[in-house]
Amino acid sequence: MNSDECKQQIIVSGIADALIHTFLARNLIDIPKNYVKSFQKISHVANNEDIQILFEKQVYPALLRLFDHTNSDIVSDAVFSIYNIIDAGSNSTPSTSQHPHLEHIQEFHGIDKLFEMFKRQNMKKFVIDNAALCIGKLYRAKQIPNEVIKNDIITYLKVLLNDIVDWKRQEAKQTLYGLVQNAENRQYFMQYVDIQEALRDLDSPLDDNDMMKTVLMRKQESDCNILQILLAEGDIELRKQIVVEGIAESILKILSTRKLSDIPRFFSSFFRSITYPSSVEVINLLIQKHPLTPLLRLIDHFDEQIQCDAIVSMSNIIYYGALGSDQSTNHPYYEKLVINNGIQRIFNLFKGSQFALSKNAASICLGIIFRAREMINIEMKVSIISHLKIIMNHSDKDLRKFVNVALHCLQSNPNPAEF
Repeated sequence: MNSDECKQQIIVSGIADALIHTFLARNLIDIPKNYVKSFQKISHVANNEDIQILFEKQVYPALLRLFDHTNSDIVSDAVFSIYNIIDAGSNSTPSTSQHPHLEHIQEFHGIDKLFEMFKRQNMKKFVIDNAALCIGKLYRAKQIPNEVIKNDIITYLKVLLNDIVDWKRQEAKQTLYGLVQNAENRQYFMQYVDIQEALRDLDSPLDDNDMMKTVLMRKQESDCNILQILLAEGDIELRKQIVVEGIAESILKILSTRKLSDIPRFFSSFFRSITYPSSVEVINLLIQKHPLTPLLRLIDHFDEQIQCDAIVSMSNIIYYGALGSDQSTNHPYYEKLVINNGIQRIFNLFKGSQFALSKNAASICLGIIFRAREMINIEMKVSIISHLKIIMNHSDKDLRKFVNVALHCLQSNPNPAEF
């Protein structure tokens, strides 16, 4: 029996019930530290169904009661347990929906108690971080009504975007994504957008000193994350501003000139978010910055997720390029790929990648770029058309939209009978 199976057995066997009863019924001073530590480990399970069982056992009042314990380790484990349960609630529901636990935890004044924990002066940073993340996750797609809580939590989560711990940076980013789906929260977060400061950071060269290099990279990551968080809501005007005011060009310079080992994923992920959802106008502005060459360079990156970001970005650019031009003519970006051997490099990625998203994007790129033009390479023609037909009824509606454009472009070539 593996670790997760053991935890599941503990939950369904009644041991978790006994611990919850102990937290609720005993005097705080009589609750052993190892009981709370054990519960924290139980709560850290991968299966969201197991967490739902814990949630239904009225776990929140039991854990919130432990906030008054005099032992800081017990308090820390109680906060961490609540974080685990809230996080599972986030993961088990659509990212655009409100958090399923908010109303329930409010019945026990959970937000106020978490905020009091966040404001405690004597708690370790780890506890304060988790309390802030809990509140942020609970208000996914919902306005934080208390102005003090909104100010303090959003400000703190913004600071966490620059944390030394990678998973904290990622959790802060994901939590802020959820918060800005609400218009009032989004408006408050907009104050942190400083295009000129981001430009200065992105245009700063890397220092040979490892410490200085790390500091700059974290600042650049924070700048990219702040903008990407806001782009998640499909803000076309912000995308246009990012291109017009030079942010996109600065990113492309980094992708073109730095060693691949000095290009972490936050650059490629951010650039990808600029390209979709977007508009013909934005992509027409972006293509003037010559993005295809640096994106092709990323196909050689050792990180397959960065390769994926690159090919998806290219497919987005090529897609909008097709929409913005005469449907009966050759694709306007075809020559830009040919001069960099881009057609073959994209096909090589299609054949070699194990990522379904990369293969799909590569097939879309080639399908659209060969609009009204014969695909002479027989292997390429057979492979790409077959793959596009396989995914044309995919459950992802955006993917179906792209595939339909690619197939339409191929059908306009000189030998449409091959379909």
